[in-house]
Amino acid sequence: MAIDFIVFLARLSDGSRKVMQVAEITGMEVDTVSMSDLFTLDVRKGGSVLKPSGAVPRFYERLRKQGVEPPLGF
Repeated sequence: MAIDFIVFLARLSDGSRKVMQVAEITGMEVDTVSMSDLFTLDVRKGGSVLKPSGAVPRFYERLRKQGVEPPLGF
């Protein structure tokens, strides 16, 4: 339980590297890890932007109690 979230990176066809997805680890059963998407890359003709999925991370309230106001748009 030392990992809260995973950042997925990929190399695009132009050679650049982009964050494609940010997912929170929500649990584990035997050898299966459960994850919930927090952000996904929205690629369009004009560019790309990391968009929130709408899922509120489980650690969000813990951060707020510590005085951190995460800019996640929730």
